[in-house]
Amino acid sequence: NGCSSLTSLNLSNFNTSNVTNMSGMFINCSSLTELNVSNFDTSKVTNMRYMFDGCSKLTSLDLSSFDMSKVTDTTSMLGDCSALTEIKTPKAIGSTAVDLPTKTGYLWVDQANTNNTYTQINSTNVGKTLILKAN
Repeated sequence: NGCSSLTSLNLSNFNTSNVTNMSGMFINCSSLTELNVSNFDTSKVTNMRYMFDGCSKLTSLDLSSFDMSKVTDTTSMLGDCSALTEIKTPKAIGSTAVDLPTKTGYLWVDQANTNNTYTQINSTNVGKTLILKAN
């Protein structure tokens, strides 16, 4: 949280199996260009509010290991992630969707089928890679 000078972080060996609250975990880590959370166990997490908010230089994010089926708060989870161009979506998500960052003139599409556009991560696009494409 607030690590504004940190440029890369590899947390692939973190044991998060008992974590229930990831709120604000990386908020305002504005210089991060690389973040490895690819092995996070999020099966007990209920709160991801502002988790990546302000990670304005992060270009890709791999959430494919995330089980978000118990998450009830995703408020601004990807807020001000204005450089994101690729997101690997979670393997599971409950009823609480995640709003995708918006960029004028661009749409989030399924990498495998660019005719499918999205504004949120929800049950229709779990396990997919979403990319930002010029409109």
